[in-house]
Amino acid sequence: MSDTTQNQKQKKAKSLDEEIAAAQQKLNMLVAKKREEERKALERNQKAIAALLRTEKLDAVPIEQWTSALTALRKLLKVEAPKGGETGTPSKPQSDSEPSKSAESPALQEAA
Repeated sequence: MSDTTQNQKQKKAKSLDEEIAAAQQKLNMLVAKKREEERKALERNQKAIAALLRTEKLDAVPIEQWTSALTALRKLLKVEAPKGGETGTPSKPQSDSEPSKSAESPALQEAA
């Protein structure tokens, strides 16, 4: 009888190890799936934003105006600046004065 109990304990231990391995594999698969879904959602959002800017004719606004209005845009959208200074645009020294309303895009003037 003791031999069968030892065999059962070994099988349980082995099956637990197998279950852990299977759970780990499933977790890895789910993490990869989530990462892919987040990537696709970001891609869809970026395309939608680009389409909106084109529709509103804001894609013709010079980059200098976008750069100067970026702080105001972040405040309106309640978005913090990225950490580490990576803004995706060339960094320019920020002036103490706020950009004039005429320098902002029409969408910013409407939102203000």
